[in-house]
Amino acid sequence: MPSQVKRFNTVLLVGLGNPGMEYELTRHNIGFQVLDAFADGTWKEDNAHKAFTAKTSVDGVTVHCLKPQTFMNKSGEAVQSYAQYYNIAPDAIFVVHDEADLPFGDIRLKQGGGTAGHNGLKSLVQHLGTDAFWRLRIGIGRGDNSQVALEDFVLGKWTESERQQLDQLIQQSIHKLHECIVAPPLDRT
Repeated sequence: MPSQVKRFNTVLLVGLGNPGMEYELTRHNIGFQVLDAFADGTWKEDNAHKAFTAKTSVDGVTVHCLKPQTFMNKSGEAVQSYAQYYNIAPDAIFVVHDEADLPFGDIRLKQGGGTAGHNGLKSLVQHLGTDAFWRLRIGIGRGDNSQVALEDFVLGKWTESERQQLDQLIQQSIHKLHECIVAPPLDRT
């Protein structure tokens, strides 16, 4: 008999990024960019949780959206506070973030695992006390730019070529999030 997949009643989508206009269109803020498109302009400032928040639903599932307004390396503070307040378990948290080691445009879903040096993920693991949350990893393709310091690359603005593909990448990411919400993933890969 096939195993039943636990359907979510509530999920928390977290977009990782840095606050401030100077970071708005950088590679490191792809998580914010995806959630901005997903939530479609319904953000409210939530000082109690140090974040911008939005709430919607997808196919009967309540979807909380969170953009921490701490800097990347303190994102876990906002996520822990919000998840604890709304009683959202780590396995119902989906974190959207940049992944320098994936080619530009690759989108991969994974649950748990290491942080690959990503300070936002490190903060989440530290504050949640677990790595059991889901990650929607969006490739920003450091590739041939390995001579550029990683920090400079991720905080750099999108190239013209990347900007031309960005809308499609964001829409593909939103589609993947919808799939995950409606039909929860089965495994940790």
